[in-house]
Amino acid sequence: FGFIHNIAEHFLLCLHQNLGSIFLLLYVNNIVLTSSNPTLINLVKELLNKKIKIKDLGLLKYFLLAL
Repeated sequence: FGFIHNIAEHFLLCLHQNLGSIFLLLYVNNIVLTSSNPTLINLVKELLNKKIKIKDLGLLKYFLLAL
């Protein structure tokens, strides 16, 4: 895919392309994708679904993470 690990946070991966930037947060067996470009999010979800079976839970309503 081309994601790069964030140096400060090992669970945050970033991908920068012509379509924009997308950020993938990985925690245990959960993935959160965020981007200002919905097309890019859908593209990454399709690619992930080809590699591993994923279930889209829809829009994120809240996010709580204790570091």
